[in-house]
Amino acid sequence: MKNFLNICKAAIYAAFLVLMFALYYQCVFFDYTSFDDSIFLLENKNFISSYKNIPEIFKNPVFNMGGASDYYRPILTLSFLTDNLILGDSPASHHFFNILFHLLSVFLLFIFLRKFKFDETFTFLFTLLFSVHPAFAHAAAWIPGRNDSLLAIFTISSFICLYNYCNKDKIANLFAALFLLFLALLTKESAVSLVILLPVFAFLFFKNMRKKALLIFTGALLTAMVYAFIRNSVLANSAPLSAPSVFYSVFSQCRVFLNYIEYVIILSHIYLFADKLPITPLTIISSAIAFIPIFASIIFKIGERKIILFGFFWFIIFLAPTFIVINEYLPHRIYAASIGLIIAYLEFFTALAKKAAIKKYLTFFLAVFALMFSFAQMFQLQKFKDRETFISVVVQESRDSQIARLKLAEYYAGRGMLAQARGELDKVDKSKREMEYLEILGWVCALEKKYEDAKNIYEKILTLAPNREPSLNNLAEIYNQLGRRAEAVKLYDKLIALHPEKIKYSQWRKEIIDNIRVKDGGRYDQN
Repeated sequence: MKNFLNICKAAIYAAFLVLMFALYYQCVFFDYTSFDDSIFLLENKNFISSYKNIPEIFKNPVFNMGGASDYYRPILTLSFLTDNLILGDSPASHHFFNILFHLLSVFLLFIFLRKFKFDETFTFLFTLLFSVHPAFAHAAAWIPGRNDSLLAIFTISSFICLYNYCNKDKIANLFAALFLLFLALLTKESAVSLVILLPVFAFLFFKNMRKKALLIFTGALLTAMVYAFIRNSVLANSAPLSAPSVFYSVFSQCRVFLNYIEYVIILSHIYLFADKLPITPLTIISSAIAFIPIFASIIFKIGERKIILFGFFWFIIFLAPTFIVINEYLPHRIYAASIGLIIAYLEFFTALAKKAAIKKYLTFFLAVFALMFSFAQMFQLQKFKDRETFISVVVQESRDSQIARLKLAEYYAGRGMLAQARGELDKVDKSKREMEYLEILGWVCALEKKYEDAKNIYEKILTLAPNREPSLNNLAEIYNQLGRRAEAVKLYDKLIALHPEKIKYSQWRKEIIDNIRVKDGGRYDQN
């Protein structure tokens, strides 16, 4: 019997493997989108091609652009370096590992959900829904999107280790859970939610752990404090967040919770990026559907209330930190958060099937949804195929988005369509994206050979962010065009000191000194 069960488990894992690769293999042939991936992989190509730079990964912000930064995510950069060392530096290599990370997070999710003793069929189907959901296309198709699957891997693994600790009371399992929490924090800032979620999980579901919940919380808090110390040391130039600003930012974005629920439940807004989304009747309907498990558990006593509430608590608390710094609607944020909704709905479906004897109907319902999601995912993945496709989709979906306008202006400038580039820049709200706006404007001026205007723009940027890499590079090129080569050399000296891993700056400095490098136009090095 035991062998038979092991064969069944192996068959389930094999089914996941076949289904996911059948759906996601196309991503291996995708190119870069030039949305962050060009910064991580092209600008830092030399840096992430040598294992000797691994210590430096933990000493720099993720964008490694010199100026102030709010992101310390060394695990992401380390994963890119690992890609290069194993399969080489190519889009195919990075996309292949993205698929593997998504696959691993799906496997771990299935293992974790089975520990709740939900119905096995429903557990498989909900995990399948997670694996093919169009909301998570970025995990496989957008190379920087692996940050969310990596976060899910460490998050779920931490809960599995904590579960083992609560069952066996072996301190090694607790230390493993805390170590995985630390890795999750080094992956993405929203992992701070685990400081609360881990002890709450132990307290709610293990009576023998209620007295030790404080110990778990203390360990998680100390882990977070160590992470915070390291992060603050690396991001010394980052502007601190005040308590009022954090509260206002989170409170003002509460409405976006409803948009995220709509994205998961109804799929009416499968956008790549947007500055904001409207609250529509579909938003209200999807939110009402989402909260059915809570109402059913309270009013009709369908399902264990603490499991359902824990699931919703997971969803809310995992999303809350994402509203502190950036306010744009970015759907990839719900990857790890959605696990909470899965927990709540699995408990509801399991209890409903027992109470109403409608398991076969619910199974059919979930299977149909999985099929629908798979077809929708095939089209969603295509949006990430290459830079031109990506930008055209972003602009088409979010015509009023500041990100979309800037990306389109950058695209036009790169193709020499300078009038169109200026037209898009004129529509940008400069107060929201000042640095990006000025850098693209400076590049357009340089391409128009308006070097004095370009110089003034870049000098203005550097008064605000003295170590901003793209502006230092572009201003050096402008000085070179204006014949002020000594000043250009000084800027390259600064760039070499800030980014010794980037050989190109030493090469360009030498070209200026040798007085052989005279070119028309500037160089916009943001992407």
